[in-house]
Amino acid sequence: QLLEQACAIQPRPKELLKLAGLLQQNPLWINRALACMRRAIEADPKYVDAWLKLAQFWRQRKHLERQRKSLERALAIDPEWSQAWAELSVVQTNQTGMGHLAPEIGFERARQSGERALKIDPENARALSGLGWNAMYWEHDFAKAAELLERARQLEPGNASVLNSLGVLKGVFGRRQTMISLYESALERDPVAVSVLGNLAAAYLNNDRLEDAEPLIQRIADVSPGSAAALWYTAWMQWWQGDAEAALDGFTAYGGSLGDWGRAVSLYNLGQDEELNELIEQLIRNAARPTILAVIYAYIEEDDLAFEWFDKAFEARDDWLIEIRMYESLERLYDDPRWEALLRKIGISDADAVRIGI
Repeated sequence: QLLEQACAIQPRPKELLKLAGLLQQNPLWINRALACMRRAIEADPKYVDAWLKLAQFWRQRKHLERQRKSLERALAIDPEWSQAWAELSVVQTNQTGMGHLAPEIGFERARQSGERALKIDPENARALSGLGWNAMYWEHDFAKAAELLERARQLEPGNASVLNSLGVLKGVFGRRQTMISLYESALERDPVAVSVLGNLAAAYLNNDRLEDAEPLIQRIADVSPGSAAALWYTAWMQWWQGDAEAALDGFTAYGGSLGDWGRAVSLYNLGQDEELNELIEQLIRNAARPTILAVIYAYIEEDDLAFEWFDKAFEARDDWLIEIRMYESLERLYDDPRWEALLRKIGISDADAVRIGI
């Protein structure tokens, strides 16, 4: 209250950012925190820390475009700001993963931004983590990814973003319990990071821990009310709870190819085969990610078509293909010899994990 009163009398940017940080600790005061950041920028539009703080605010709520714009404003003021370049690299990677940028464009931009950050500060853990993610999802160089992420953890053992990325890497190789432990550690350090909340919630759902997932999904809704992330994870929660009709409504509202994935498995559970077949044909016509089609075919027990589309995903360098060991719904394929051959081709088999040291 004293800090709030001081800022009301004399709105200094540094104190306003400190106040914003305190307000962010309470999900009910998020709008007040945002107002403080904006007041800091109004007080000094060239105050780089304020733009970076605002970018971090949007990152936690998965508003990628707003985050990108905030970072670019910071870099326009100070192009030698290593942390801003590192954050921009991560944004560009996330926009690519969400389908907002073509992979060959988005991942290349992310690589350039990450390398720019490291040129300024070779020990920038965030930049190392972002480049590790790029190596994992785009280059499929998992040894390089492991090396970069481990360097980042050594520099900042408590960095939630680094722990989150390491968790993903463990999940890529089917080390689900280690993945969950790393996500939990990341969440302890950043309790309102939507990316961590979402990853941990998804991991709980895929490991039959619905009771653990539910409060996390509610926290996503509290931290980022009305956001696409809240809608997405709520729909999956309803699906896992067996309420396919409610899930179908949520996935339809979410839209896009990700929403269509959820719609497909919901339609199958509801026995609406005609609508399901129409949706699959639509996905094929619209050149949806091959991995989505493969996962759908696997769920409806069309195994030959599933492996056909997994092969197409590999040929297309679909970055989502590396996540297939995270999905419980694909476990029924494990006894098919084509599954192990697929893992070896991607480079995520158990033998690859031993070789890399995962």
